[in-house]
This record gives sequence, structure tokens and C-alpha cells, in this order.
Amino acid sequence: MDIDLQERSKRFVPAQYRDHLDDPAILAEAIQHLNSLYKALCSFLPLYIEEEILKTQGYSALRPGTFMFADVSGFTALSERLQRESTQEGAEILTMVMNDYFAEMLEILAKSDGQLLKFAGDALLAFFPAKPRSIADAVKAVRTGLRMQRAIERFKPISDPRLVELLKGDQYSLVMSIGVARGKLFEMLIGNQAQRDHLILGSLPGAAMSAESVGRQDEVIVDAKLAALLVGHFSFKRMGHGFSQVVDSLGAELGDYEFEALKKRRAKGSALFDLTTDMLIDTLRQLLSRVEAMSVYVAPAVLHELINSGDYHLRSSNRFAVTMFIYATGFAELLDTRRGAEDRRDLIASIAERYYNLVQQTITEYGGTLTRTDPYQLGTKLLATFGVPVAHSDDADRAVDAALEIRQRLMALNQSLEHELPDDLRRAACITQRIGIAQGNTFAGEVGWKARREFTVMGDDVNLAARLMAKAAPGQIVISDRVYGRVQGSLEVERLPAVQLKGKQHPVQTYAVLRPLLAPVRLVEAEPAAFIGNQALLETVAAALAATVQGQGARQLVLLGHSGVGKSRLARQIARQARVNDWRVAWVNCTRRDTERSVIRALLSQLLDIQPDDPTAVLQVRPCSGSRCACWGSCRLCLSSTMPNAPRVICLSDSAKSHAQAAARRSSCSCSRSRRSRL
Repeated sequence: MDIDLQERSKRFVPAQYRDHLDDPAILAEAIQHLNSLYKALCSFLPLYIEEEILKTQGYSALRPGTFMFADVSGFTALSERLQRESTQEGAEILTMVMNDYFAEMLEILAKSDGQLLKFAGDALLAFFPAKPRSIADAVKAVRTGLRMQRAIERFKPISDPRLVELLKGDQYSLVMSIGVARGKLFEMLIGNQAQRDHLILGSLPGAAMSAESVGRQDEVIVDAKLAALLVGHFSFKRMGHGFSQVVDSLGAELGDYEFEALKKRRAKGSALFDLTTDMLIDTLRQLLSRVEAMSVYVAPAVLHELINSGDYHLRSSNRFAVTMFIYATGFAELLDTRRGAEDRRDLIASIAERYYNLVQQTITEYGGTLTRTDPYQLGTKLLATFGVPVAHSDDADRAVDAALEIRQRLMALNQSLEHELPDDLRRAACITQRIGIAQGNTFAGEVGWKARREFTVMGDDVNLAARLMAKAAPGQIVISDRVYGRVQGSLEVERLPAVQLKGKQHPVQTYAVLRPLLAPVRLVEAEPAAFIGNQALLETVAAALAATVQGQGARQLVLLGHSGVGKSRLARQIARQARVNDWRVAWVNCTRRDTERSVIRALLSQLLDIQPDDPTAVLQVRPCSGSRCACWGSCRLCLSSTMPNAPRVICLSDSAKSHAQAAARRSSCSCSRSRRSRL
């Protein structure tokens, strides 16, 4: 087996196989594992999307048909109760109950010619493709909704024996409301080499969600246009805002399935009959290509858990996690232009992909997971989690930092689009977003049925994050009181008026994040006591400084040592000696919130005798000659031109990111860090 194939295989097999793939018996087991993993990955996407992925990564379509949004209430309250009763057992019971519910609903959908597009938490998003000159798709969708409403009666109350025993007689019931709308569904496959997604855009999903929102419980709701189309097929009851409820008066005529139900099923895994080495390697190569194509449609952390789970399922758990919802708009407006959506399809897909990549890469950089995307109103809603599947002690900080970075990067993207788009599409902000962030106890796990499932999170604070997102103004980042308590002091925020939110008994205090509070620049401080010891090291550094003065180039000296052994004190001593010898010294204490730009800005403010926030008019009279942006991007050239004869020592201390190293490389400077320090 060639090295490239071995390395590709190691990404997707458990540790016990990785170093033994040359053994035919182990290789056969690895192939069986990859086959099972492939089937597991396929279950996270609709069947027809799986086929498109294997054909091309550039799929986009504008399909006519009927869209269904089926939302259920009751799981969040049950989740909160089970967390109080028993953390692990409660999570297992909730998973079992949810999967029982989804099995019931998805079996109905499968028998009714419907395509499950996505899970949106505990909601289902389904689509019924239209055929030319036929309204059968709309009829099937409404009949499917009525079947679901009948089936929900089995969960009133939820009668699972383990749940009944744990709750000691307390009862919980599920309530479902369904919105149905007809039109054109715009969908696409977007993303990058690390993660991709099936994105749904346009006004059709929002129309179905608007219909669902007027329902009270156990109703199928359609708009006036669809009701008029279906006269003679169903009975209707008028509701407010131009919507109508479908009355279930069909009795036994409704039946359990549609006669035109799809017979297509996911392909079964292939069995191994020829165990010769060449055939095994050929099978591995083909299967690996399919696994690689599908693996990017789940988050990297989810993929890792599937690979190592043993049964290709995700474990359920109750976790203390941060949830971030992002509502992005601007795409539907592009769809509704005068030239028509079909002409704009590739353009809109490319813009959506650029935005998705911006969010996904930022979330990943800050240690979070982009869990899913859902259609929402006229845009798309992105859900990111910090603390699940991967947890950090500072997840709240990470989430807020990521939101700030996303906002900054979106500004740059919009500026680019303003110049790139055709005149009739050009506007100041092509894409707008609203962000809500909350933290609290969260159920996280796998939900679904047989060949269709998804990783989801739910809980009161998940709902809170979604409602903060909905309340946010364009461009705003709104955080909960708990998140504010964990990040206060490092952010400038605006305290917002307390707001009454659905599901909350009392008004909720929230905050709008404005900007990070940058730590003040700390120059080299005087030591409280004489510096003793490390004479040999000081002599080595002195020799390096002398060599630099003699024109032998910039140097980086690395100080290695555990925290607390005195690296920063030693760096201060070296900087003090350099200053005595007429070196210019810049010193920055980096924080985790610093970026490469903020580090360079702080260094330049010392070396050029300017303040980081000086207005442009002030900078124009400084040695920089007004080339402010050139300084940030090419600080070494700037420093060389303004101080050609001045040797420099630049120190960066306590960096928790790689930005200090990047700034050091740009400046040919020295750097002092905890655990691994550079001078």
C-alpha cells in the first residue's frame, strides 16, 4: 500500500488499525469499519443529496414543490426536568423518547413521498417535489401533516416506562403545529475542505414557518393561496392573518401512505468476497473516496466521535455549554431581483459559500463547532456550540470573541461585495446578521430514525440564545446575563432594557457587545529587587544584541521553561539592559483576546511614539507620513524607513494565541511567552 493511501486511511479508522494496514486481515476489518462509517455519514443528509455529493460538490437547485415545517413543543421542558432528576440517565431517556417520536414521524414521511431536508432542533423540515401541471405535491404534504397530527396523540402523555418511573407519576405531553407552503425551494451544497453543509434559502421556508407560527396546537396551517388551490380536497377553517387551518374530516380515507411513495433506498454496503491484497487495496481506495466526500458534511468533532464510538452513534449527555445563533439575511433579496432567481443561482451560491466559510472557519479557530444551518424567515440561521462536543474552561469568552471576529470579517466581505456585485444588486451591506449567545445546561446528542439522523442540542438556554438572536438589531451581538457575568471587564457592552421573552416568567436582562477592552500597554517595569543569577544566559543575549548592532541581522532567542520560573523577569532584565545601550524597546503583554493586528498596533504605538487610537490627522504628521495601513501590513519596512539606525528589541509576554508569533515574524522581533518564550 502506498504511503498516500495509508495516510488518507488513518484519518478515518480507530487507533488499533492505523499502524497495521499492511496486514490483510486488519485491512479487511478497516474496510468493514469504513463501510459502516460511510453509511453513518450518509444518514446525516437526505438521500438525494448523498447522490449529488458523489456526482459533484457544486450542486445547487431551484425546485418547485411544497414545503412543510413541523414543530413540536414539550421536549425542552422535559429536558430541563430530566437534568434535575439524573444527568446521564436523563439524557439517555430523553434520547430514547425523542427517537421514538422521530421514528413515528419519519416513517409517516417516508410513506408519503416526502423528503426530510433537516432537523431543526426538535422540528422537522420536509419537502414534496412538484411534477409539471400537478398539485399532487401539495395534497400529499397536507395529508402527511394530518397523519402526523393523528400520530402525535400517542405522546399525550409520553408513556415510556423508564420515564414514568423516573418522574414518579408526573406527566409530560407533546404538542405539534405544522405550517405548509408552496413555491420554489432554493438549495445548495457549500463550504470548504474542512466542513460543508446543505444550505436552504429563499422565501418558501419562511412562508411555511409563518403559517406554523399562527397555530396554537395540533393544527395544520396553510396560507390563503394554498387553501384556494386545495379547495375540494380538504375542508378549511379561517384563522387570522390570511391563514387557514386544515380540518381533519377524512376519517379512514386518509390511510397510512401514498400510493406513489418512493421505493428508493440508500445503497447497502458491499460485502468482501475477494480477500487478495490487490483487491482489498482497490476496495479501500474506492470506499475511502466516498468517505472523504461525505465526511465534510458533519462537524469535525462529530466525525471524530463517530469514528471512535464503536457503534457509529453519538453519545447523549447533559453539558454546561454556550450556544450561539446567527441569523444572516440578504440572500432572499438577491433571489427576488428582476432578472429572476435562476439567472442569479450561481452568484448567490458563491456569496452564501463565502459567508458560510467565514463563519465556519472563525468558529473553528476559536474552539467551537458549527453544528448546523437552518432556513429562518428570509435568511438562514447558523447554530454554533462551545462546550459541546469539545469543552474549554473559557467557552463563554471564546464564543463572544468569535462573534466579534465574525462581525469584523463580515464588514470586510460586504465591502468586497459592494465592488463586485452588478449595479442592480449593489448596496452598502449585502449580508446582515444578528447574533444571540447564551450559556447553560444543554442536552446534546443524536436524534433521528434508522437511515436519517442529526446531532442536536436543546434546553432552555438554547432557546434563550435563539430568542436573543431574534431580538437583536442588524449587526448586534446580544448576550445573556450569565454570559456577561463571565466576560465582564474584558468587553465594552451596552446594557439593554430587560425584555420579556417567550417561556420566561420574568423579563430577561441582556447586553449588546460593542468591542473588546484592549489591555493597556505595559512598558518594561522597574524590578523591586536586584537581578541575581543567569549570568551565562545574559552574556549570550548580550552577544546576540551586539551581533545585531554589527549588522548580522535580526535574532530570535527562545526561552523554554515552566510557568513561574522567571522567564518574564529575565526578559525584562534583557530589555532594560538594551535600553541602557540606546536600543528602542517595545513590550506588549498579550491576552487571549488580542489579534495579530492589535499586537502589531501596540508595538508600533511604542516604536513610533503614537497612540493606537490616534486619528488619521495626527498620524499624518508623524514619521509614518500618513501610510497608516502600510504600517499594519508591512511594519518591518515602516520601522526600517523611520528608524534606520535604531536597533530594536520587541517583547511579547503571556500570549495565549499564535498572533504573538505571527507579529514577531513580521517585525523580526523578540517574543516572551509563558511556557515557551521568545526573545
